[in-house]
Amino acid sequence: MPITHRGLAHRVTWAVREHGLGPADRILHKTSIGFDAAGWELFAPLVCGSAVVLAPAGAERDPAALLRSVADHRVTVLQVVPSVLRLLVETEGWGSCTALRLLCSAGEQLEGGLAGHLQALCPGMELWNTYGPSECTIDATAYRVPSGLAAGPVPIGRPLPYAGARVLDADMRRVLVGVTGELYIGGAGLARGYAGRPDLTADRFVPDPYGPPGARLYRTGDLARVLPDGTIQYVGRTDDEVKINGVRVAPAEARAALLVAPGVRDAVVVPWRDHQGEQRLVAYVVAEDVDPARLRRLLSAVLPAALVPALFVPLERIPLTVNGKPDRAALPAPEPAGDRTHVAPSTPIERAIAEIWSRVLGLERVSAHDNFFDYGGDSLLVIRVIGAARRRGLPLTLRMLYEYDTLAALAEAVDSLMEGQGMTTDAHPTAEPVRAVLLPRTFRRELQELMASHHVPGVSIALLRGGEVVSVEGYGVTAADRPEPVTPRTAFQVASVSKHVTMLAVLQLVGDGVLNLDADINRYLTTWQVPDGARITLRELISHQSGLSHVPPTNYLPAEPMPEIPEILEGRPPATNAPVRAEHPAGTVFKKTNINFSVLEQLLLDVTGEPFEAMMRRLVLDPLSMADSSFDQNHPGVAPAPVAVGHDPDGAPIPGRWRVRNEVAAGGLWASAEDLAKVALEVRRAYLGEPGTLLSRPLAQQMLTIWHPGSFYGLGTVVDTTGGDVEYGHGGRTVGYRVGYRVGTFTRVDSGEGLIVLTNSENGKQVNTFIADTVRRAGGGLGTGEMIATWAHADDEPVERVASGE
Repeated sequence: MPITHRGLAHRVTWAVREHGLGPADRILHKTSIGFDAAGWELFAPLVCGSAVVLAPAGAERDPAALLRSVADHRVTVLQVVPSVLRLLVETEGWGSCTALRLLCSAGEQLEGGLAGHLQALCPGMELWNTYGPSECTIDATAYRVPSGLAAGPVPIGRPLPYAGARVLDADMRRVLVGVTGELYIGGAGLARGYAGRPDLTADRFVPDPYGPPGARLYRTGDLARVLPDGTIQYVGRTDDEVKINGVRVAPAEARAALLVAPGVRDAVVVPWRDHQGEQRLVAYVVAEDVDPARLRRLLSAVLPAALVPALFVPLERIPLTVNGKPDRAALPAPEPAGDRTHVAPSTPIERAIAEIWSRVLGLERVSAHDNFFDYGGDSLLVIRVIGAARRRGLPLTLRMLYEYDTLAALAEAVDSLMEGQGMTTDAHPTAEPVRAVLLPRTFRRELQELMASHHVPGVSIALLRGGEVVSVEGYGVTAADRPEPVTPRTAFQVASVSKHVTMLAVLQLVGDGVLNLDADINRYLTTWQVPDGARITLRELISHQSGLSHVPPTNYLPAEPMPEIPEILEGRPPATNAPVRAEHPAGTVFKKTNINFSVLEQLLLDVTGEPFEAMMRRLVLDPLSMADSSFDQNHPGVAPAPVAVGHDPDGAPIPGRWRVRNEVAAGGLWASAEDLAKVALEVRRAYLGEPGTLLSRPLAQQMLTIWHPGSFYGLGTVVDTTGGDVEYGHGGRTVGYRVGYRVGTFTRVDSGEGLIVLTNSENGKQVNTFIADTVRRAGGGLGTGEMIATWAHADDEPVERVASGE
């Protein structure tokens, strides 16, 4: 790989000028000549009159010998990698290194705790963190580490004067501050390419879309993010990224979190395949006491579930390669938890949980003192455990599994929530064979009579069977004052069904590593932040467990001005509500409120920089060929066919004919029954693990997992498992419309049966109920769970208030 004299001269000149190198300096040369870092150890002192001190052979692998060289030869400048530095700070002899004034850390991620330890040992010494692959001639960025830096990854700084650095997404677009992307390096330090490898050169050295003609960028393969102060923070490697249960993660993030944990001196996190071929993360930890339960609790509080290692292996020291980096090949093979004294589960709840663990983990027996994660439990298996527990009537939650160390402690916590309630047997009903759902011949006439008596001008119905759409039909007209008929492609305003469709985009971003379900949303929000330091995860936000204060949703006339989401969140004019705040600790209270999806919409804009409607079209509507659907609030005016107009209880078109919303993710979708059927089937296909779906199977399963006991709610989705199958989806209601898109109540995962009903009247509930009852009586097996019975007999709440007073 040929580098240029010009590039090396730039790097050496910067070091001499920035660090004030001169004849009084003595620079230790201990890096193998085969590594690029040796270049500045040799050439920098030679151009400024400094002395080059040659370290004894093997000193780079012997911390004591290296430190003796620094002390004995009065070395003033030292360069090491963090893995070696971590060993050095634990070595006796720093008191003799009185001449050392500058230490440069490079080659790996430097952690704030290690930097602080070093600065305490040498309070007058400058510490620099530098970054750069060999293709950029030693280094491309640098950061002077201040004293008192908080624990966590140390930034790699800003580009050197002759270099350039850009953090870009997969389409080489600039990402927003705080958003992870791939780091590209440009400038005078770039190598010419790879000798004799034009194919590899073309792949890694690419045109700079933001530079002058002929400018190039080197695609580093490193993940990074730009911090608010303009410095860059290294995150990990794109080629080190692995998929854990369908979620793309960087093990370096787990290592960074471990290094902050009290008592942990060093750690490395690597992927590993268990005996079943499933990929897991395993953490190798150097600490006085490696307590997996304690570490797991600490990590689960700050990391997504997929990033919490399945196993923790204690080591006396992390093995290193000849250049001082962790030697992964030398790490011992992880072993699941060894034999312990078996304590048989004694209470009914202990025995029930033990049976569930035994089946999910493939264990012959489970002890009351066992920990779920010590035997390979992970975020995907957690979902299976929670589902099995719920079928037995056990109010088990995700947080409880991470919080309680043993089966006995977990069972005691579950028992405290039961309050004398009984358990049920964990039945696994066999799915009924797929059969036709034949509606009676009188159905059309009875439906039309019901529509007339309840003043419902138009209805659109999609019927699913065996995982396929068997019919989509329209009845009546789009508006009482015009003759256009409702067709299978007529768009209705579907209100809260928008949440369900939005989830397909959100979970794609999770799968791509752009978002983490278990990360604090303040990590992503830049326009607005949850006040008072309240921590709310993305999972808690979209499962209505955020604890945020409610803001009554307001519907606006099409031409009426309305506040922006930030104005609503901050409670400033023209919004009339109080500022949004955290009323309850996240995860403790289930409360459906559109403000959760207002926050989500702002978060998505802050992260992607893309208007919500455009993002939804790119990620969901276009991939599913939903040609009749749009989140554009101007859709009725630009739609190729007339949309269904909203009607009041008397059957008259509402003033303005429809409403527009500012919280589009919560209720702004226009969609046809034909398009919503595509959504229903896409979710089912993903849940069953069929290929070519927008979501991975683990993410679809998380979408359809009830995250708060008794809530019938998953991730942006209504879920009911009480009818012998998983039924999923959402309902919706807004001014002038009643939406019976009840994939939560009317689509079954196992049988593939489903029903979608859209009406353009506030009296649509009666029509929805009639159609659902007719399909059920015809043998469809739909809507047999507890939730549909509750919904069908509940009194209607008032429709959301309208800004203009209608």
